[in-house]
Amino acid sequence: MKITGRQIRMARAYLQWTVDDLAGATGLQWARIQQLEKLESFEKSHEEKINTIKQVLEKKGIEFIDENETHHGTIRINKKL
Repeated sequence: MKITGRQIRMARAYLQWTVDDLAGATGLQWARIQQLEKLESFEKSHEEKINTIKQVLEKKGIEFIDENETHHGTIRINKKL
């Protein structure tokens, strides 16, 4: 499943994380995260970084929901984690 920059921003907002918090949790540079958050689709070269971000956020209880005909991609919170 593909995620978007908007979904990353939503997940950070829910967790009350700054870009620096996400950078620390993923090992990525904060400037790279800011760049990725501005994009709505990612190139193949971004795949590894996006997967790292996605894995970290999923461990914090964020579930990513695909975009479809009726809504943009969004997130859901898994309260069990």
